[in-house]
Amino acid sequence: MVMIDGKKVRGEENRVRGEENRVRGEGNRVRGEGNSERRMEQSERRMEQSERKKKQSERRREQSERRRERERGENIARG
Repeated sequence: MVMIDGKKVRGEENRVRGEENRVRGEGNRVRGEGNSERRMEQSERRMEQSERKKKQSERRREQSERRRERERGENIARG
């Protein structure tokens, strides 16, 4: 099966290399599945963080609004 005219030898080398690549590709696919799971978890965490930031900024905005109204009321009472 392995002839030294070049073609059959090369075909055998290609077959072996193809098998090695297939095995390597299988390992990468399995590893990639773990990566996608991790990416999903990270995006969920980012969404939760952005929600917390939105709520926090809303609270800050409301507090500053109340403070401005209180200061305005004090100025009117003085003035």
